[in-house]
Amino acid sequence: MSNRKAIPTFAHFETLTNLNNIPIRISHQSSLPLSDLTTLSNGTGDSTGMKVWLCSKFILALLSHEPSSHLLHKVFHGNTIFEIGCGAGAVGIALLLNNKQFLLPNPAHYYFSDNDLTTVHLVEHNCVQNSLPSNLVNYALLDVNDPSSSLPDPTVVDVILAIDVIYDKSIVRPLFSTAMKLIQEARSSKSWCGVKTHFFVLCWCVRMNLNDKRMIATEEECGDFIKAEAKLANFNMVRMTILKGGGDLDQAFVDAGCNCYVFEI
Repeated sequence: MSNRKAIPTFAHFETLTNLNNIPIRISHQSSLPLSDLTTLSNGTGDSTGMKVWLCSKFILALLSHEPSSHLLHKVFHGNTIFEIGCGAGAVGIALLLNNKQFLLPNPAHYYFSDNDLTTVHLVEHNCVQNSLPSNLVNYALLDVNDPSSSLPDPTVVDVILAIDVIYDKSIVRPLFSTAMKLIQEARSSKSWCGVKTHFFVLCWCVRMNLNDKRMIATEEECGDFIKAEAKLANFNMVRMTILKGGGDLDQAFVDAGCNCYVFEI
């Protein structure tokens, strides 16, 4: 992606300057056209990835509250993160800004990927306007639903991250398969010592229709389906930790059924 000569302008987009009280500059679409809302399961050639969705705020909230922050700091800090379906890039940029006031973990390197080229341009634009050093980030076009889609070639990836990318049941198994491929590639590199743990962090909320009756499934049904699809994708995990809303977190996270699954591989 580094051979592009120019990044398109997004002057017509709104600029988010505060995300969970974190000072940031994120160009995004605060609302989607009706035509895009009806095709959220696709995400290609529409505006799906150009909005900052609820789970981005959810994972940043988890990072600021115990006991979830302890685990997520361990997973993210000092590691190389590959985000699938990065959208506008809000979470990755917030982490890379290394604002010590908010005690967020600071990744060593970050790969932003999405299946829509305009969205990849958008996240690059957002990285530039937040003055992120170019040596900390890479950008990739990646479609987990396309078997012919070539994976990027990161030599070292420690954490796979996917935030609010599950809108349709068809995406779940390919998502786990892609995460597993990335981890296997990392482990086949010369830099892997054979003992380092890898993680797949999946943040989702209740959006899926599982019974083809145009009804959204319950949180429990969605969770059971995701775990079943992980097994069918031969996703070999050591353990799984579930982080949820509640306590002093925003009630909106509970109402939307926000979950963060941390898979240790």
